[in-house]
Amino acid sequence: MANTVGAFEAHEDATEYEQTDAQLRDAARRTAQLMRDAHAAGLKCGVYVGAGISTAAGQIADFRGPQGVWTLRAKGVHVLRGAAKPLPNFNHHALIALLRHTGASFDYITSTNCDGLLLKAHSPIKKTLELHGNSNVECCALCGRNYLRTWRAHALDRTTRRTTGRTCECGGALRYTTIAFG
Repeated sequence: MANTVGAFEAHEDATEYEQTDAQLRDAARRTAQLMRDAHAAGLKCGVYVGAGISTAAGQIADFRGPQGVWTLRAKGVHVLRGAAKPLPNFNHHALIALLRHTGASFDYITSTNCDGLLLKAHSPIKKTLELHGNSNVECCALCGRNYLRTWRAHALDRTTRRTTGRTCECGGALRYTTIAFG
């Protein structure tokens, strides 16, 4: 019987696939050609990325894979999460190059990751949608201004309504922007 953590069901037979650098480069070339073809046809494309793009950077745990945080917790294994300063990998840089070289062929990069690696790879901030927030961004509760940090933003404690203890130039409290699951 599978273990359950929240809405996630851990399966013993979960398979995780890895690609070689050559396979990744080939997939990137094919994707770029599809984007160019779509652009030539007057179509727009969106790019949606999740954990796979960032876990390949190393140092970042996934949640649902065989060695994922939720999978291991369901088995009673304590897991340390996150890397202090993960760096973008080939996937991040290839995606940003694709965005820059194909121009208008896709409008946004949408990500469920909160590691900030797309912005660290110089993704245009106005074309990057981070659905679960960004662990390196603080937002002013008063004026809405965002501050991109070189460190991960955390709340002072669980009673501070997500505030980090820093303030905006307008005097408003800064809050971390990631969604807390579980």
